[in-house]
Amino acid sequence: MSNDPIFQRGLQDLIKGIRSHKKDSSAFISESMAKIKIELRSTDPFLKTEAIRKLTYLQMVGYNVSWASFAIVEVMSQSRFAHKRIGYLAANQSFTESTDVILLTTNLFKKEFASLTNNQYEIGMAINCLANIATKDLARDCISDLVGLMDHSRPYVRKKAVLAMFKLYIKFPQGLRLTFEKLKDRLDDTESSVISTAVNVICELSNKNPKNYLAMAPKFFRLLTTSSNNWMLIKVVKLLGSLVSEEPRLARKLLDPLTTIIQNTGAKSLQYECIHTVTLALPFTKREDGSESKNVPAVVKLCSDYLTGFIEDSDQNLKYLGLVGLVNLMKSNPRIVADHREMVLKCLTDDDVTIRTRALELLAGIVSRKSLVDLVHHLLTHVKHSEGVYRDELISKILFMCSNDKYGLVTDFAWYASVLLDLAVMQGSRHGQAVSDQLIEISLRVDTVRPYAVESLLSMLLTDSLILGQARQTVSEVLKAAAWIVGEYSGIVSLIANDKDVGDTLEGDEGYWIEGPTGDDIRSAWRGQPVHVLVVDALLHPRATNLPSHVQSAYIQSAMKVFVRACVDCTEGEIATLVGTVRNRLGVFLQSVNLEVQERASTFRHLLSEMGILPMDWENEAEEIIAEGGKPKDKKKGLIKAVKELNLIDDIDLLEIPEYTSQSVKAVDDRGAEIAKKHSRVLAAAVGEAFYAVHSKAQRRVPVPEGLDLVTPFSADALDHLLQQEMPENLTLANLSFSINIPVVPERHIDTEEELRVQKLTSSLLPNDAKLQGMGASSNYSAFGNESNPNKPYLPQAQDNGHNNTRSAEDNLFYLSGSSKVDTPTTDVMLSELISDKKGRVKGVKGSKKDKRKKGDFNMRDMLPAGAVSSDDEKVKKNVKVRVSKKTAEDLDSVDITTPLRADEVFAVHKHREVQIMRIEEEQSIVEGKIKKEKRSKKGKEGEKGEKKGEKKKEKKSKLPSTEDLLDWNEPPPHFLLPPHRRLVYPGIRIPD
Repeated sequence: MSNDPIFQRGLQDLIKGIRSHKKDSSAFISESMAKIKIELRSTDPFLKTEAIRKLTYLQMVGYNVSWASFAIVEVMSQSRFAHKRIGYLAANQSFTESTDVILLTTNLFKKEFASLTNNQYEIGMAINCLANIATKDLARDCISDLVGLMDHSRPYVRKKAVLAMFKLYIKFPQGLRLTFEKLKDRLDDTESSVISTAVNVICELSNKNPKNYLAMAPKFFRLLTTSSNNWMLIKVVKLLGSLVSEEPRLARKLLDPLTTIIQNTGAKSLQYECIHTVTLALPFTKREDGSESKNVPAVVKLCSDYLTGFIEDSDQNLKYLGLVGLVNLMKSNPRIVADHREMVLKCLTDDDVTIRTRALELLAGIVSRKSLVDLVHHLLTHVKHSEGVYRDELISKILFMCSNDKYGLVTDFAWYASVLLDLAVMQGSRHGQAVSDQLIEISLRVDTVRPYAVESLLSMLLTDSLILGQARQTVSEVLKAAAWIVGEYSGIVSLIANDKDVGDTLEGDEGYWIEGPTGDDIRSAWRGQPVHVLVVDALLHPRATNLPSHVQSAYIQSAMKVFVRACVDCTEGEIATLVGTVRNRLGVFLQSVNLEVQERASTFRHLLSEMGILPMDWENEAEEIIAEGGKPKDKKKGLIKAVKELNLIDDIDLLEIPEYTSQSVKAVDDRGAEIAKKHSRVLAAAVGEAFYAVHSKAQRRVPVPEGLDLVTPFSADALDHLLQQEMPENLTLANLSFSINIPVVPERHIDTEEELRVQKLTSSLLPNDAKLQGMGASSNYSAFGNESNPNKPYLPQAQDNGHNNTRSAEDNLFYLSGSSKVDTPTTDVMLSELISDKKGRVKGVKGSKKDKRKKGDFNMRDMLPAGAVSSDDEKVKKNVKVRVSKKTAEDLDSVDITTPLRADEVFAVHKHREVQIMRIEEEQSIVEGKIKKEKRSKKGKEGEKGEKKGEKKKEKKSKLPSTEDLLDWNEPPPHFLLPPHRRLVYPGIRIPD
């Protein structure tokens, strides 16, 4: 070893140097790395081992030492145990799947395993390293050696070998079939530690594919009842628990021994594992006839009591395990947690957030119709004092409990709407969309909650600070729901606006009363105000552009619905104000970068233009109004003079200066209001149809029309052909029709009640003459409903007017009269007529239990196409679990050890290729014979004549066989006959020259 102090710096010196250079340790470490590289080139094994030791420490700190992998292998192959240990440790930490030199370790490990001089600790050290750095190739090559070590005389080596087999199975799954019998034999080993390791490996393997180990259940059951090793019993219990799902009969047999261990053992870990396995076995304890085992209730009570003791323990770990156990027990016995309500609520105030989170999972087993309100208010108090992820968990749990089973526990939907509104303004990151969806759903399905929802959401829409507040991410989604509900049920907005404030009135007096969350009737805070104007102003305000694009789209759509409703229920003065608001505000959304926002704003704008309410060139109309008064010329001259005097603009086209005033614009708005009032019923038809909940499978149940090809692509000339068609003259929105034509088909057998109802409905709507002659129904309807009962819309009433059934221009918007074919009579049916009567939906069949809800009925029926029914077969199919296997032959899960081994399933055998080498004398005689034969044949062809000089050259060349002779040989040519440049043709065969 050199005397230079650089080469004598050890690991302790390196650590001290790093600690002394705290401000800038990178420079010192770089210097140390350079010195270590010099040490690795040394031939001194002690110096090289110390260098690897220092690299191991630097790798722990976070530095890459993959460049020294070859030196690590060199240290691994040292003869001293101390050197080997450092090399194996460095390999364990730094080697990866992509390390090239792992191939060099194959013979190293084989040598270590087969050496007779190595002690048990050297072998165990090599086994540990193999388990950590094993690749697929390394595992395949060394698994046979490890199987031999499973029969080693030392229990220490057998234990190490058994544990390492699991790592090799992961890398080389096919090795499980080859070696499992040897692994199973270790369950009968004389040493309990070896048995414990074998159980441990099989327990981990059973998590991959439990079916492989069902045949070993009797052996594991014997270990369960005879062993006293707690750690081995834990593994055995886990293993039997994984087999229960594959063999349900095992569940009933396990209950008695597991309850015995629970009652007798003092080890909390074993006690918990037994309780956990019992909770896994309880769903499979029913007999074939469906009856429950007699001891199941007692076992459930026993587990519940012990888990309660865990929760009440002062140890936080046991408390957490107790809550986890109750969650698992609740899956098979949901109501078992109801007895621990106070204990679970107490856990919600624990300092440990993990315990609070687990306690939240138990609330689903505590809540009931009676306790829902109190429990939700209790959770809301926790929400106000919580933050971060736990707050989101609390809110998600509230939403889940109330919406579970289609809001089966909610009895007062106005109360739940108020809860949703409270959650809407709370900060969070995940619950905004859920609150929005539930607000829309309960408003859509529960009629009685709509007035309170509209009243509450009006306040939210008209509050400016919500858009820019701290809870913007959540509120923006709720604002979308608010806009949709206010627009869809704008009729309630009209009732609120037309409600007159007559002072203090008693319930039952004139006025519009709303049922509140406490059950008391309340008056709207917006009564008597121009609510339509306020809502449209808020929906189209420029600050709405700060909201996400999908929320802006909902705002524009809602503004259009409120505007149309105002045309029916408001005065011309309020309509004129609305027209002015739309004229000033809609342009911002027309210039939006989002296509959906542009499209909805453009639809709204063109609707007003086509109806003449707000023409596209309203500026010209304003100029015409001024021209009629004779004032614009003087005003324009004054404006031109002012611009020239101020010299603000050098070049300006004064012809582009608008020639209208505020009075003329107001006149345009007044004219638009007059037109809107005139065509109010036509506008009402655009949004008059109510929304209903649509079944998720409604679209797939609509039959595809005959002759409709959905596969062949469109022709390239289809668009040109369409554009060449003659279009009707004066095509406007008033000429379009969106009526629903119901053809009259021949009578057939009615399969379902739904089809019978639709046929009766169609027959009742068609007049007698229309049935025969194909005439339509008249248009005596109101798109928004009956004046006496706003909640009940008018339906088209059939009148027998003979062949001359006429309609006005306004009525032709959405309902057609007449028919193009005599044999296909049609009628006009509102979409709501195709929906079942509400009473029939809610009442249910005779003999069913009455719904206990008092504050509104929740409509759980989803709309389906006419003639379609909700199939029970689909529900049955939905419950059938179809397992889609994505496993390959390389996965440990796909290995089946129950089938016998094939003939080709053997261990890989590696040996050198053997080549038969002849003796030199035999080779020489063969070559000489071939040379003489060749010589005679050539002499016969060339003749006796020839120059002696040429014969000598041929004779000299003929000492070596030709290429053809070499190719005709059955054996490799003798090495000494090959020219020097061709002696590498057979690498691996070494023959002395």
